[in-house]
Amino acid sequence: MPNPVRQALENAAKHPDYDDLSDLTNVKVDLRYGTENNLLKRDVYGGYDRALLHARAGSMFRRAAALLSEGYPRLSFIVFDALRPQAAQEAFWALVSGTPSQAYFADPKKGSIHSYGFAIDVGLLDENGNELDMGTGFDDLSPLAEPRREAEFLLNAELSLTQVANRKILRAVME
Repeated sequence: MPNPVRQALENAAKHPDYDDLSDLTNVKVDLRYGTENNLLKRDVYGGYDRALLHARAGSMFRRAAALLSEGYPRLSFIVFDALRPQAAQEAFWALVSGTPSQAYFADPKKGSIHSYGFAIDVGLLDENGNELDMGTGFDDLSPLAEPRREAEFLLNAELSLTQVANRKILRAVME
């Protein structure tokens, strides 16, 4: 039986309102919800591996990729999640409804900015393709992942200067 989420992503890739970021040379795509390496421990996307954004968000991300190339030519982006179609939001909700994880996922009735292609989850890679240490990984929902608490975690040595510096690079090019 075909995966409805994968089909929705493949259909979106053909739509002129969506931008496929696969042509960017300093971007590696590793859609974690197309693997079991995610919070849900399930391949929700049916192995789909192309990062799509709404064209307006895609334009902004392309600008961020250019800024990264100019300011940090040895670094590149890694994309963990981008467009998450309604079918994915519904699949997520079915998996988390009634669990503590439910608080971290948008109710599909209300939608999510991921559902419209206006959100992207990214990290940074060094010149050898290794993820820069941000102090937390993708899908980390702990307080350690909260930018507003970085100073606190730096002070009590739960985050290092390098980890905070890496986060600042990412935020600087994404703003």
